[in-house]
Amino acid sequence: MDVFIEQLVMRNKRGFEKAFRPLVLLFGFMAAVLIILTGLSMGFLSMFFIAAGIGLGYGAIYASSLFDIEFEYSVTNGYVDIDRITARRKRERLAAFECHDITSIGRYERPSDIPSNLKPLDVTGGNGEKYYIIIGGTKKSSAIIFEPDERTLDAIKKFIPRSVYIESFGNKVN
Repeated sequence: MDVFIEQLVMRNKRGFEKAFRPLVLLFGFMAAVLIILTGLSMGFLSMFFIAAGIGLGYGAIYASSLFDIEFEYSVTNGYVDIDRITARRKRERLAAFECHDITSIGRYERPSDIPSNLKPLDVTGGNGEKYYIIIGGTKKSSAIIFEPDERTLDAIKKFIPRSVYIESFGNKVN
């Protein structure tokens, strides 16, 4: 039987992002209005200034939307893809691995859960329960911190090596 699970996780805005987004919009629109008003008094160059002002206003809206970030976890028959979606326009693959390459998985409670020689990739939204995965297959080892829901975690559990499953979750079977 085929397994296909997708999960979207919206990243919570951090303090810097909460403050910076309205500032980008405010200063972008103030500059656009100033350029348009300057252009109206220039005579033959007024159309250029109006177009530049409109473009600057659109640029401010575009720049502020770059703070909308989602992560998508996809599990397909033991293959996991993790993508970052920016402003619902741009998709970037952050990680792709097979579940049989997982060497450790568990609840993430503190930074010491992950070996100090690995820099973890944090793809959490900030709302749910965090888990970590350490991948050590044929490629270089890496660590990922993510927030799977129950369906996603169950789909991953089906394909991880039995020794990793027992070490991480005990002998209980889903």
